[in-house]
Amino acid sequence: MINADLGPELEAYVQQLIDSGRYSSRQDVLKEAVRLLRQQEDLAVFKTMLDKGIKDSDDGLGRPADEFFEEFLAAIHSRPNRS
Repeated sequence: MINADLGPELEAYVQQLIDSGRYSSRQDVLKEAVRLLRQQEDLAVFKTMLDKGIKDSDDGLGRPADEFFEEFLAAIHSRPNRS
């Protein structure tokens, strides 16, 4: 179990999310926050790989899209706690 001191500002925001009915508990808020952080990191990996793919294509080193996506999926699934 994670016990985190978020500080007054974030604690108030978490409570506001619960009071509004958007989330039912602090645990639900934390789960969603971590899920969104993971998604943000996945998007950063995708953008980096896509930028490299575009540059490679511009340099005449293009490759099939399915190969690119296989590499992307392998990259995000090889990160810690991913399956």
